[in-house]
Amino acid sequence: MYLVYKKSKLYLKSIKHPTEANIITYRKYRNNFMTLKNNVERQYYEREFAKNLQNSKNTWRLVKSLLNAKCASDAIDALKLDGRIVTDPAQLAHAFNGFFTGIGRTLAQTYPIDKKTVYDFLCHTISKSFVLVPTNLHEIVDIPNSAKSTRSEGPDGIDQMIAKKSMVRLR
Repeated sequence: MYLVYKKSKLYLKSIKHPTEANIITYRKYRNNFMTLKNNVERQYYEREFAKNLQNSKNTWRLVKSLLNAKCASDAIDALKLDGRIVTDPAQLAHAFNGFFTGIGRTLAQTYPIDKKTVYDFLCHTISKSFVLVPTNLHEIVDIPNSAKSTRSEGPDGIDQMIAKKSMVRLR
């Protein structure tokens, strides 16, 4: 804290008595102070990142503090509705509700009505085609090995690790 105090004193001296010597003294001290401050800050964050290497929550907290990510308020205090300024929270809420509940209807009115149905936009499929491709034991055994290794169940309710270990016995 003494270094900050001394820098402030030198700054005030260079402002009150702006001689060449005072300005040069302040600038040299300021530059040395900033270099020292940046080095200490870098060392601090290196130690903290090393300490929290296995803790992603604290690592992201450090990243946030480095970025100075402050949550800015996105609150809307006033709106201009029908040429008048509205600041009452109840009227603001009513205006937003009216806008968001009516936007679909408003947009639908801007587009022309089309006689086509959803099926007109789908590709025509061949309804009577079916293909069976021959397979072998090695292909079936390799399917679980190519799957992602997780401990969660798949859509069939089977744990991936159990499926992989079972396939080893089939070989």
